[in-house]
Amino acid sequence: MSDTNPHDAAVDTFVQMSALLTGFAADAIAPGLDPVDLKATLFATAQNGAGTDFDELLAQYAKLSGGKPVSEMTPEERTSIGNQLLGLDGEEQDPDRAKTAESVMRLWYLGYWYPIDGSDPGGEVASDQAYIRGLSWKSMQSHAMGYSTWQYGYWADPPPPLSDFTGRDVPAPADKAEPESIELVLLRPARARGPVNAAGQGKGGQSPASLAGDHPQAEDEMRSEGGAS
Repeated sequence: MSDTNPHDAAVDTFVQMSALLTGFAADAIAPGLDPVDLKATLFATAQNGAGTDFDELLAQYAKLSGGKPVSEMTPEERTSIGNQLLGLDGEEQDPDRAKTAESVMRLWYLGYWYPIDGSDPGGEVASDQAYIRGLSWKSMQSHAMGYSTWQYGYWADPPPPLSDFTGRDVPAPADKAEPESIELVLLRPARARGPVNAAGQGKGGQSPASLAGDHPQAEDEMRSEGGAS
């Protein structure tokens, strides 16, 4: 008989699923020493926000992964499972479960929860720590606007490598026509994306709540400034 608490087991599954969906290492998004216990906050936010759809998504991930940690999966396995959860593999996926997976990704990156029924398109911030520790800042190799523990003058030096933030080596995007995997698109360094950074923010300094949609205006700016041919 296992002594594992069912709730703790569900949170562990949530962390592994979130690592796969975001492209970050599990111990990077949920370190062993985490005084704010961000994973528990985001787990409760997603469970309260999506209810049974969240529970079913976790169960689906557990079945697809077979209990294998994300760190032991091949890139093909990660891509296959991620596409199935998001309904991108051409097979039928429950629409609400797919939306829940999308909201979980946004939750980790932005610290905002976007209801799967679209009732609040602006989203609701999960907590101040969820915003400060959002993966969007880490994917930019930076820190949250309005909050920093970095030493004064850090901007004079190149940022630490992206792997220091993600816990994984992320290859640079290749110059080819084939579509990239989800995690490569999410983790592409900001400098490779022109004026639109890895979280979708343009130069105007939009709030995180505005990042839920597309940014055609930012793309037009990039073209006009020579960032894209």
